[in-house]
Amino acid sequence: MSDDRARPEYGEYATPEEQAKAAGLKYVRPEPVKPAEVVAGEEKEVRPPRWPTDRYITLLFLIFGAITLIESVAGDLNFVAQLHDFAASVGVTGVKVPAAAQVAGYWLLAANVVLYGATAVLTLFTLSRRRISFYIPIVGLIVYYIVYSIILNSVAPDVVQQVGRHLLGMAG
Repeated sequence: MSDDRARPEYGEYATPEEQAKAAGLKYVRPEPVKPAEVVAGEEKEVRPPRWPTDRYITLLFLIFGAITLIESVAGDLNFVAQLHDFAASVGVTGVKVPAAAQVAGYWLLAANVVLYGATAVLTLFTLSRRRISFYIPIVGLIVYYIVYSIILNSVAPDVVQQVGRHLLGMAG
């Protein structure tokens, strides 16, 4: 086999071992380079979210929750009147709402603020981790309505029953 290349000069085609031998040195194989480890304060690679619309839908749900919270403040602070108005809006008259319903309104407002705050913090944390998070405001809403139903049924069960009978009577 012939080599058409020019004759090597000064070790151009020599291996690292041959170069070290020609220089009169002992060849030491270099250690393999390890990949750099990420230090706690360093910037990480920013990757696009897997579901780009998730961020917009999630923020839309959070905005809707904030608007709902703001609108519910007046009704929760005057819960007895809100129950009377609700019963009248579906056609039930003469509803007896206990005075304890006013305190329940304060509890509902507190529950709404705490649940919305927890939902918002958890949602924003999950969004910052670039994970799917549209479901968190939905779960927060469901938990709030469960708390609302429990408080309403414990403080004014007669109102709930009268409205329910009226609505079922209309359907039948």
